[in-house]
Order: sequence, then structure tokens, then C-alpha cells
Amino acid sequence: MQNDPPDPHISPDPPDQATTRPRSSFGQTLSAVLWGFLGVRKRHHFGRDATSLNPVHLIVMAVVMAAVLVVSLVMLVRFITR
Repeated sequence: MQNDPPDPHISPDPPDQATTRPRSSFGQTLSAVLWGFLGVRKRHHFGRDATSLNPVHLIVMAVVMAAVLVVSLVMLVRFITR
């Protein structure tokens, strides 16, 4: 009886409100990355970001923003040294 498959007619219990994470928007992810570049973040915002940001989105956004920063600095140096 222990290895019986679950009954497909019985729906699983809905997740508790405490276990579901609210989804963050593009703007919230961008804001977290930009504040992270500056190195300043309030503890309240850090706690909110830690529970709502998707780690994959955060890493992708950080890599893209780092590339934008490097390209911007290279372009600025080329413009100044001309």
C-alpha cells in the first residue's frame, strides 16, 4: 500500500501563502543590480530582494549590466583620448 501511485482525482494541497514567493518585476531586478554596483542597500530592501528575486534573472541582469558598464567606459575613454 505504501507504493501506490497518487490518486489523479485528488488535487494536492495549495501552497501556503508563506511558502510562495512574490515575483519581482524587471524594474525591481534592475534596481537591485544597480544598487549592488554602488554597494549601498538598505537592510529592508535586501531582505525583500532576497525573498522575491529569481537568482537566474539576477545573474543574467548583473552580467548584462557589467558588460554595459565596460562598453560605456571604453567608449568614454576613446572619446576623451581622441
